[in-house]
Amino acid sequence: MVGPEAHLFRDHALHSLVFTVDQSSNRMGIRLSGAPISVPRGEMLSEPVCPGTIQVAKDGNLLLLGVEGQTIGGYPRVAQVIRSDLHKIGQLRPGQKVSFEYVSLEQAGILWDRLQSELGSFCMRLNVASTDFL
Repeated sequence: MVGPEAHLFRDHALHSLVFTVDQSSNRMGIRLSGAPISVPRGEMLSEPVCPGTIQVAKDGNLLLLGVEGQTIGGYPRVAQVIRSDLHKIGQLRPGQKVSFEYVSLEQAGILWDRLQSELGSFCMRLNVASTDFL
């Protein structure tokens, strides 16, 4: 979804760009390199962040915050990964290509409901299958 400071960028359309996961990535954050995004001048006050927040660093590259990321950040938050896709952050590996697609709040809710339904169905099948071994 579009982040709180996306309006600060001339072109915040991340969906048209491809990024590469940097070697220095870890559980705190995934560094994404690619065509640098033009960063607005000036300093920002630190603002709350959470897993899935996508910030634009001063060098124009992206920082995708992970599960052990900080809770406050001073870089502009250009986007936020939706809840149904957060599990994918931990699966990213150095050298892997990443792209983004913006969704509406309504679409995010639908995708979350779909994921919960799929997980519920999987758990039900797993529970039924496990009774064969008991």
